[in-house]
Amino acid sequence: MSNEMKDSLRDVVNEGKDKMRDTAQTAKENFEDVKDHASDHLSDAKKKMNDFSNMAEDEFKRLYGDDGKLEMMINFVKDRPLLSVGMAMGVGMIVSKMLRCCRRRS
Repeated sequence: MSNEMKDSLRDVVNEGKDKMRDTAQTAKENFEDVKDHASDHLSDAKKKMNDFSNMAEDEFKRLYGDDGKLEMMINFVKDRPLLSVGMAMGVGMIVSKMLRCCRRRS
């Protein structure tokens, strides 16, 4: 093998090594970009999840806490049981008439 061929072969091998290093560096940089992008999205998702969790907790406290609507309804029924039964009967009668009316038309 002549020196020219050896030099040419070395040049090809060195160019291949350089291209592999460049490709590895580009892949590493792209991976870092993807990782940063994913980290940003994960951070945003965590923030939204915390906001939703806090909102759900506040809503639960509003509805079911000591001064919530459910507690107020329970206290109303305890304080006025006859009125509560009368109201339930009235609503039941109205709903049953509405259902009977709709059933006749069918």
